[in-house]
Amino acid sequence: MKTSIQPGSLLVKVSLLFLLGLMATCNFEDDVKIAPIDEIEPTAALNNPFATDNILEAFDNIISRSNNRIEVAAPSTTHNYIRFSPQNLDQIMLLNDLGYELWNEPLDQHVSYSGDYYNHPGMPDSLNYFYTLIPVNYSIVQSVPHTIISQVILFDEDAGDEQDPEEDPWIPSPDPGGGHCYDEWGAPYVCGTDPRIYYRENQTLPEDLVKKTTKHLLDAGIDLIELYNEAMKLAGHYDEIIEHNSSVDSRTESIRYYPSGIIRVRDNSTNLNVPLKGVKVKSRRYLKIKSTFTNANGAFYINKGYRQKAQVIVKFKNNWANVRGINGSLKLWQYVFPLKKNLGLFEKSSLENIQFTFPYTSNANQISSLQFAAAHSLNTLWETRQYCVNNNIGQFSPGNGYKLNIWISSVHTSGASAPMLRAIANSSLISAAIDFLLPGIGTAAKRIVQNYLPDVTMRLQDHTGNTRFAKDISQLFFHEFGHTIHYNKVGNNYWTNVIAGIVANGGYGNKNGSHAGYIAVAESWGFFIGSTFNRTKYISNPTIRDDEHFFLEFQGRDDSVPVAAFNGSFSRGWIPWGMHHDLIDSGEPGITLINDAVSGYTINGIFKGFHQGSTSIQNLKAAILANNGNNQATQVNTLVTSYGW
Repeated sequence: MKTSIQPGSLLVKVSLLFLLGLMATCNFEDDVKIAPIDEIEPTAALNNPFATDNILEAFDNIISRSNNRIEVAAPSTTHNYIRFSPQNLDQIMLLNDLGYELWNEPLDQHVSYSGDYYNHPGMPDSLNYFYTLIPVNYSIVQSVPHTIISQVILFDEDAGDEQDPEEDPWIPSPDPGGGHCYDEWGAPYVCGTDPRIYYRENQTLPEDLVKKTTKHLLDAGIDLIELYNEAMKLAGHYDEIIEHNSSVDSRTESIRYYPSGIIRVRDNSTNLNVPLKGVKVKSRRYLKIKSTFTNANGAFYINKGYRQKAQVIVKFKNNWANVRGINGSLKLWQYVFPLKKNLGLFEKSSLENIQFTFPYTSNANQISSLQFAAAHSLNTLWETRQYCVNNNIGQFSPGNGYKLNIWISSVHTSGASAPMLRAIANSSLISAAIDFLLPGIGTAAKRIVQNYLPDVTMRLQDHTGNTRFAKDISQLFFHEFGHTIHYNKVGNNYWTNVIAGIVANGGYGNKNGSHAGYIAVAESWGFFIGSTFNRTKYISNPTIRDDEHFFLEFQGRDDSVPVAAFNGSFSRGWIPWGMHHDLIDSGEPGITLINDAVSGYTINGIFKGFHQGSTSIQNLKAAILANNGNNQATQVNTLVTSYGW
């Protein structure tokens, strides 16, 4: 059951309060500089089958076996295989913002390790090595120390006459979910790059060399499977050879395995395992990678076949959001990237029946707890978007590929927030708020937060110190995603006033506090949407459904009604979150002292009143009436007055 809501418990507490917990949970150090390594630590002894020299030798063997029937120029190098040795966190963040497909383990060898991350032995907590392929027609950032381990040639061995080659998965894709700057024309580019590197939608991309090489070989009559197999034999990867009868099929007859399965997360509020929706799933075997997203049923299918084995990971990101985590189990450099889960190395038929459920762990300092909450945050975002469509209200879509930065932290204080700090990052208010709220915090951690300013945050722990239950996580994220919808409609100046009021009040404050009108309007929508959408989600669970209903239906005005009178089913506060519910439903419990004779409004009709001019509850009331034909104006006025406005 919900109890009374204390001022400032859910939105922001000066918007960045969640970061204060960093000082309590982690001991951050400044950057530790390291010398780049000259050699990869010993792993497997096999050669890189895609190395340029190996592919060219395989190509020559294919040409010789054709008795020179095939006349075609040898393929050229397509990629550089790079090992980056960043010297500080700024360089790690730059690599991420440039959109390189980064891995923290060597790509041409199999490294056995446990857990979700490979940490190179002897590295400080703030740093690691990163491996990637970069097409030769893309620049390599020169400000980060790196080594070109080898040059490689990639082609799509599955491509046939009737099938276009797949796109190169290693093409850098700068992510607007990271740090970005704007040029004099308003186009976004990666901060710190000179010459500027613009985000994909604002640039003409170089030619896809994987497609080009594949088509070059196909046009010449090269059997791509035969070339692939020859390269594997030369490199000693006999278990990767694809059985093939070129006289029957231009591709392959052999069995290959396509990663697929279902990803779920435990809903410990209903004791059910529910689908994880819209999360990125990625597979890799050496230099072959492919990714997809789970659907509404948590199912995924990756249309890249593997002969023997493939590693499969889950990345907590999609086209709408990136989810990062903060707790004592993660190393500092891992804060830079969206959370991930290494599902493991799967072999043959097990690749096509991957079943994994993210469990609930009460200890909020475990990585599994962050993953549990991240899974529910993406589910809630998916459901928010669906409920917005169902109710014909807007969604968060500010353009330029902007993704929400979601931060989840294991801090022993309750709350969540939607400060939209990245969107209003140029405001002097935000700079002052960071300086004020982060006294004494390590400069390294502060730089990460400043580069990936939070749009939405959540404290992982509840008031008992344990990881929140699923229903509470979803309710909080419905609330905060409701704020993102409101922000999307009213813009930066309006939201700056909301945050300014919270900064000045040290929380929500009261009816007479700074910017009280802005806070009352914004929070009334957040609380209303949070409980309304959560009630919709858990409509089949009477306990959760009724809890959310009572929170809105049994709101007493301020402190006018004794707590004991509600027998536990109550909420109260100066922010009128129950008012919007009263516009929709019929009747009112007499004990609340609210005069509700209004009914028949819709969520869509109510949201029409939340525009830039609604800077107080009275302005909001007028806007709702004006946008709904002054429907039941007398009763609406009486309702608002009975809430004390």
